Parts: sequence; structure tokens; C-alpha cells
Amino acid sequence: MSTLDAEVTEWSAPIAGHERTGALVSLSIGGERGAGEITLLPGYSPDDPNGLRAEIDRALASPRFRAAVADADPSRIDAALARVRRNSPGAAFALETAALDLAGRCLGRPVAELLATSAAPRPVPINAVVPREMTVDDAWRAAEAAWESGIRTLKLKVGADGSTLALATRLRGAFGAELDLRFDANGAWTLSTVVDELTSLASVMPSFCEQPVAPDEFAALPFGVLPVAIAADETVWKGDGLAEVLSLVRGATSDYVRGATTVPPPDEGGGLALPLAAIVVKPALVGGLFPARRIARLAARRGIPVVLTHVFDGPIAMAACAELASVLDPAPLACGLAAHEGLSPWGETPPQIGAATAGSAGRPGLGVPLPEPPR
Repeated sequence: MSTLDAEVTEWSAPIAGHERTGALVSLSIGGERGAGEITLLPGYSPDDPNGLRAEIDRALASPRFRAAVADADPSRIDAALARVRRNSPGAAFALETAALDLAGRCLGRPVAELLATSAAPRPVPINAVVPREMTVDDAWRAAEAAWESGIRTLKLKVGADGSTLALATRLRGAFGAELDLRFDANGAWTLSTVVDELTSLASVMPSFCEQPVAPDEFAALPFGVLPVAIAADETVWKGDGLAEVLSLVRGATSDYVRGATTVPPPDEGGGLALPLAAIVVKPALVGGLFPARRIARLAARRGIPVVLTHVFDGPIAMAACAELASVLDPAPLACGLAAHEGLSPWGETPPQIGAATAGSAGRPGLGVPLPEPPR
């Protein structure tokens, strides 16, 4: 049996307005090499940056993980990372991606095929994000450029000065019903203001608003009177949010999502206590591709679509997310996988990310070379 070799490179660099830290993981066996990456986002990533390397090294020393990687067995790779996910979701994501990339290269199969449960890989639409910091004119130009590239879903970050509604009104007037318009409040509103805030936006007919209030207030939202549908984002991964969301689904547990138990998905009884238009899933924050797939499966059993997105990840993580998005069944809504400013320091956009869609590269593994870390 060939020997499994591993290399870990830690890095730190300014990316997209934040001082980012992370790690690249390289796993090699029999002349093939797989790559994994985690790029921590301050204020969002649940990982302890000072403990990231230790968690990666601990997993790499585990005979169970090494055997699963050597056998190119995706289900065993998933199971071997359950403990790591509890301690460091980002470390688990990097290790899982590297292991799946290596397995795919050894087997001659794309990562998408290793993750598929029923659907064949197919492209999925992507959405563009309009930051709240832009002026209305600059935001309009960014939205128009996205539209011309073929993107039909725009997400507007909600500002406090009324500019968001002005922009949304202009966009709806220009692009009509073909435009899928979303808002993202990032938990900025309170239970006492949320109805008024959403009422002011309802006239432009958005598909939904992500995370209107903080995670600890989410379950108390007055869903019956909200004029705009709601999607969960930070509630899914921040603090005990994952446990809270899953507690609304009969039989679902956080341990099931993280892969620490073989408890099957819930039966068709019960249902969600909260009506959600979508669940936003970030693999880097929930522990990787397999946990993200389990969240999507749980949501699908209740008729709730998912949106797969990033935390300004680098090219390896973006490629991995696109491979998963291409085989989710049912297909996700337009995903937040457009090329972003955080890719610039890496010097490349992975082949999985197109102008208006994302999908599998159709190559063994991820089909992306191990990049140099950003400086």
C-alpha cells in the first residue's frame, strides 16, 4: 500500500478588507495529490485561529482518517471527521476537501460524483451580491454588469439610509419580473422594527430577506404577519443556531449533520415550526461538504430549498462548493458562488465558476492545482 503524505501550509494576508488567516492542506498518495483549504473570516468563522493547525495535525495523525483516505472511501472520510467538526468546522472542511480531491483523482472521478446521491452533475445559477457600501449609481452599474453577464438573481445588502429601496425600485423597473430579487439584513433589525422594515421593501416583490434579526431572536419572529418571506443564514451556524434550526425538524440533531451519528433523516411527520423560504448553507462554517449535504437533505424533506454560498473563500473551497451544488437533489436556488474580490490575491478563479452558473469541472477530483497561499 502506498504511503499517505501530508503537508499543511498556514498563511495570513489582507483579503477583501479583512486580515484573513487560513491553511492549505495537501494529501498525496501514489503520485496523486489532493488539495483542501480553509480561509477564516473574522467575526463569522467559529474556529479558533490559534487552534486550527493543531486540529488539522490531530486528524492527520488519526489511523482512522488515514485509512479512509488511503482507501478513497468518501463515506469513511466523512465519518472519520465527525470529532474534528465539533472542534473546528474549518479544519474539517479543509481536510475533507483535500481527501475528496485526492479520492477523485485516484478513482478518475469528479468530486461531484463522489458527493452525488441521485442527481447527475449539472450547472446551477448563481446570484450576484450588491454591497451596502456602494452608492446607488455604483450599485446600479454593478447590477447592470451582472445582468448583462446572464445573472438573473441579485442580492442587495440592506442599508440604513433608504438607498436599498431606491436601488431595488430602479432594478425592478428596469428588469421586471425576470429579476429574482433578494435582500440580506445580516441580523441588523430587531423584533420591534422588523415588520416595518420588511413592509417598506415589500413593494419591490423580493423572493425573501435573509436573516432579518439576530440568531437568538429568529425563532420569535412573527412569521404570520411578515410581508416578506424569510431565509435563515447566521441562524444556521452561529452559536447554537444549527441546533436551534434542526430542533425544529423532528428527529434531526446537530450530531447527525456533523456525521457523529447514523440516526437517519426524520420521517415525513412533524414538520418545521417556522415557515422558511430558504436555508443558506456555508460549507466552511458547518464543517464541510457532507454536513452541508445533510442540511440540504433535511430541508428538502420539509420542502425548503437551500442556497449554497461562501465566506469569501479561496479557489479550492469555491471549487468544492460548486461541485456539491451541482449534485444537490433537489437543485438549490441560485447560489452565492459568483467570482468575488477575495479570489484576487489567489490569482485565479476555479473552472467550476462561470459567468452566470457554477457546476462541476468534470475533471478527476477538483481539477484545480494546489495554489500558492495569498501574501
